[in-house]
Amino acid sequence: MLVDAQALSVEAALLQFTGAAMLSTMVPGADTILVLRAAAGRPQNGVRAALGIALGCLTWGLLTAIGVTAFISRSPVVAAAVQGAGGAYLIYLGTILVAKALRGQSKATQASEATPSASWFRRAYTTNILNPKVGLFYLAIVPSFATVSAQSGLFAFLLASIHAATAIVWMSFLSLATGRARNLVGSRYWASALEGLAGSALVVIGVAFLVRLL
Repeated sequence: MLVDAQALSVEAALLQFTGAAMLSTMVPGADTILVLRAAAGRPQNGVRAALGIALGCLTWGLLTAIGVTAFISRSPVVAAAVQGAGGAYLIYLGTILVAKALRGQSKATQASEATPSASWFRRAYTTNILNPKVGLFYLAIVPSFATVSAQSGLFAFLLASIHAATAIVWMSFLSLATGRARNLVGSRYWASALEGLAGSALVVIGVAFLVRLL
């Protein structure tokens, strides 16, 4: 999705980017899976994970504003290294979640509820920063929209702020919905099942990104 800078006004670019950011956020990926897993223990943990994802978006926006993502996009070796690191991290995180799920349902639930709140924030932030899907969004989509403004760096950060706000709203909604489902199903089975599913999904996503490098 590339944008013709000369064909759009700033206002039109903001509207189109908001739609693109909403679509990118709502399409399930590693960030969504992590938020659902965090919310399975407590909805508040899901919200904290959403804040970590939002901070990750702002970090990507800052990197775009100062030209780091442009450097990455011009260097195939660096871009491949970033994607490889992201895929490896998703596999690592997914393996940990699957291992916890295999320990037993009650233990998985207790571990989830005992996990420090700050830990979910850090995990979500790290996952977002190393998520190849998010990286590609800031390597290609954001710069193409940012060029509609004479102050492309500042405009890129504004776009990242919109992306971050979208992530907070949508991920918080998912967290509250997951908490409601947890109350209906029963936390003992719900947390363990979601632990295994989330971990498996993260491993599959990580492997898919690594396969693309071959």
